[in-house]
Amino acid sequence: MRHKISAILLAAGLSKRMGQTNKLLMDYKGQPMILHTVTNIMQANIDELIVVIGHQQEEINHLLEPTGVRTVVNKAFDSGMTSSIQTGVSAADAGSIGYLVCLADMPKLDSLDYSLIADRSRSTSDKRILRPSYENQPGHPIYFSKHFKQDLLNHSDPTGCRGVISDNLAFLEMFKYPNNHILIDFDTLEDFRLNE
Repeated sequence: MRHKISAILLAAGLSKRMGQTNKLLMDYKGQPMILHTVTNIMQANIDELIVVIGHQQEEINHLLEPTGVRTVVNKAFDSGMTSSIQTGVSAADAGSIGYLVCLADMPKLDSLDYSLIADRSRSTSDKRILRPSYENQPGHPIYFSKHFKQDLLNHSDPTGCRGVISDNLAFLEMFKYPNNHILIDFDTLEDFRLNE
């Protein structure tokens, strides 16, 4: 039986390092970066995709509406990344064996990348955290099995769920990834110029 996993795409942030511009609305390869990322995940071997929106949610929702992807609003988006993870986990299908937490500002990841990581994630329903690495550098997306649902929902550090990982190192499985797509996020205008 094929195990079902839920991808949670974090697209609610303020893009503070980009200044006044929302980087997710910036052009990447001829389309807004958020649309590029959503399209790649939807073309991957993913069972469910939930896009968590917040900052400029009307604009992003308008862009994504034609794709049919499910969006959920994080009303506390300005409190940090953790609240978006929690919003996505709460909205995920109860039948999923886990959550693939994805960042919306990593457009180098293509549908094959997402499929490879998703297939590895769903290979077992055991309790585990799965994280890709390239040249010993940990990357994204990160998979949490459903055993960590309450840990994620109860996590209080607003900046992300590194604490959930550090508290559960016995269940952390790092695996070598064949390319550096898992490391490249776009935070500045220079990142866009360098990675066109």
